[in-house]
Formats: sequence, structure tokens, C-alpha cells
Amino acid sequence: MTDNSMPGSHQTTSMSAELGTTMDFDQELETFTHSLASNNTALQRVLAKTLSDFSNLGQMYVDDINKDKDTARELKQKIEGVRKKISNIHGDNNCGEEELNEIRQKLERVTESFQEKDRKKDKLKQKLTEVLNQLAEKEEKVGQMELKNQEVQNQGKKGLDLYRENLGLAITLTSRKTVLFTFTQVSRSSPETEYMLELSLDGEQYQLLSSNPPLPDLPRIQDQLNTTNNLSGCVTYVRASFQKMAQVE
Repeated sequence: MTDNSMPGSHQTTSMSAELGTTMDFDQELETFTHSLASNNTALQRVLAKTLSDFSNLGQMYVDDINKDKDTARELKQKIEGVRKKISNIHGDNNCGEEELNEIRQKLERVTESFQEKDRKKDKLKQKLTEVLNQLAEKEEKVGQMELKNQEVQNQGKKGLDLYRENLGLAITLTSRKTVLFTFTQVSRSSPETEYMLELSLDGEQYQLLSSNPPLPDLPRIQDQLNTTNNLSGCVTYVRASFQKMAQVE
């Protein structure tokens, strides 16, 4: 973990030097929401493309099977025709028997081809079902992640409004893509003095990088935050800790 101490107690120069162009926190939330919507749109496109590909492939097999059925029907009709010819032949009927056997062999080959393609169609249906189940699972995970992210956004907006109205809190994004909480109205004797907390988000894990003045229990606060995922409660607790420090000065 990064050292939680910062030089220059009660001074803003150390953290302020890290600030690049700041971005309004509400704008960050809006950008994040657009990113989620784009990801969901991409997933829907992949799902639609996969369904279309499998549907086209399945139709090809169905068309082939239908062609084989037509061929088999024609061969059966030829067999019947040859049988009638044989029954009308007087004397040597070897020629008719040979023609009949040839047609029977063709019919057997077509029947085998039909059965093989029918088996392939069944395998295709099974594979399509598996792919659809996998896509459904992925879509469900994305939906759960979106729901969780929405809950975090709602919690952040609610807490942000509370802080802005009552706690004298400013939130900025640094050039290092970390979030800086700047508290005022902490010390009754010096309400304009700024107290700061810097944090980042690595995946789903918060990291409390530093505070000014340094909070000795910052690692414990970080563990509690990651356990509860209650950012509003964490910031409120940090402000209360700063107030206690201000009282003993």
C-alpha cells in the first residue's frame, strides 16, 4: 500500500500539485454510464450475429436434407417403374433386374446421405443450444454487473448531494485518475482549512492512497470500505476522524 503520509500538514500544495485538469464528478458518472450502455450494445450485436450465423448454417442443412428427400422420392418412383417394366417383359428379364439393382444402390446411397445429414442437423441443434446457453449466461453476468454499477452510481450521487449541501466537500479527479476528496468546515476555529483524502479504484477494490493530515488507521479504513462497499459511510468516517484531530490541535 502507498504511504499514507503527506508532507505539509494542513497544506494543499502536495496534493494540488498532482491535479491536472479536474473533471466534475457528475460528468464522470455520466461517462461511466455511457460506457456501460456501449458494452451492452456490443453484446447484443454479438448475440444477434451468432444467432444469424447458426440460423443460416441450419437452413443450409435443411435445404440439403430436402434435396435428398426429393432425390429419394424420384428413385423410388423409378424403382416402381422398372418393376412394372419387368412384369411386362416376356422372356429374359436380366436387363430389367440390372437396372433395378442399380437404382436400389443409388437409393441406398441417398438414404445414407440423408441419415448422415440428419445426424449433423441434430448435432447442430445441440451446439446451437449450448452457444445460446453460454451467451445467456454472459448476458446475465453483464446485467448483474450493470445493476451493481447502477447501485454504486446511485449511492455515489446520493452521498455527493449530501456532502455538497452539509459537509463542505469538493470532489475532483486528478491527472493520475485518482479521486481527491477535499473537506472544509472541519475545524470550528479554522473552517476554511482543507483536509484531504485521495483514493483509487482497482477493479472492485478501493485503495486509500493518502490523506492530509495523515490518518494513522488508513489501512484499517480501507479494509472496512472494501468489506462494506459503503463509500458514503467511509467518507463520513474520515471526516469525523479529521474533526477529532482538529480538536486536539
